Amino acid sequence: MRRGRYLLLGVLLGLPGCLPPSGGGSGSGSDNGDSGGPPPPGDAPRPGDMGVAPPRAVDMSIVPQPPIPADASTLDPPDFGRPFVDASPPVLDQGFELDAAVGCDDRLPEGAFIPGEFEPATRITQLSIPPSIDVAAAIGCDVTGDNAGTALAGFLSLLGLPNNNLRESAEVVDVIELQGWRPGRSLGDAPGDFVWYQATPQGDFAERPTFLYEGFYDYECPEISGEFLNVFELLPATPRNPFRLMMVLAKLSLAVTPAQSGFRSAGTLTGYIEVGYLIDLIGQIQRTCSDDSPPEFCEEFDFLLGEDPESFVFSTLLPVLGGADALIAPNGTVSDLCDNDCNAISVCAEVGGIPVTLIMP
Repeated sequence: MRRGRYLLLGVLLGLPGCLPPSGGGSGSGSDNGDSGGPPPPGDAPRPGDMGVAPPRAVDMSIVPQPPIPADASTLDPPDFGRPFVDASPPVLDQGFELDAAVGCDDRLPEGAFIPGEFEPATRITQLSIPPSIDVAAAIGCDVTGDNAGTALAGFLSLLGLPNNNLRESAEVVDVIELQGWRPGRSLGDAPGDFVWYQATPQGDFAERPTFLYEGFYDYECPEISGEFLNVFELLPATPRNPFRLMMVLAKLSLAVTPAQSGFRSAGTLTGYIEVGYLIDLIGQIQRTCSDDSPPEFCEEFDFLLGEDPESFVFSTLLPVLGGADALIAPNGTVSDLCDNDCNAISVCAEVGGIPVTLIMP
């Protein structure tokens, strides 16, 4: 029973090493990008319209979950047609900071970029949950909740899994572009919009970008403080696990400094995972595994078929995650003045990126 429950949590979080084999079928993959990725921005709520229902309501899904095929192995990642070049990118050390000597000369180097063709960007090489509240405070986690955004760290440690980049796959990497930052100009001259892509790495370049998220930011050299216009997929779906973990009210705070091939970045990503969303995920697993021809991984979760999704989340899942520690109101405001009324889990991740040139399509 205990092993099955930990495996379930691993499936929910999309973590390697705890995913059972996929069901039958060829699972030959496709190159159409249909891998259960995040929805387009139009399907997600905008700030101030979070659609948050009262705590513990079963139907609180922020992002409608797509139907899951009986054979989850059909959800293959896109085939980008090129081998992965840099399988082990450098991970930034804890407490990574920009070179103080750079100061706030944020002018982008000239001659290295062509607007609309070769854009400066940063490739995310670190996206990690701080291991303690003290570390969260030290790296500047500005998130509401008693756990200070560290809830997922204990679970990752429990499974003995690495925690230096929660999103990087074997073929694609996450890349952030600050739109309109032009050669020879200050970032302060840019319009204040950012786009988060996935792209194929090729040395100091990243190509074939796929749009994931967009947002806007305020800038005070050398730091940007941004908000996402849609929900953020903290842990994505995988070919063997069509369930994804979404985060609402996501914010990005980065110190940036230009380089010849892009820009370096260091800071935090914060947001909240709604309890109701977790309840909805449990219900989705139950519906999938109650099918006449369920995926093979459902054999590990027979015990769930008799569980009430809400009871399971509150009695088993939340204790592992340190409990809900924030209350999101219908208007999108967040408070930690809650006890049994808390309806969300605070999340903070340390973010670091290296310079990369984004080759636009």
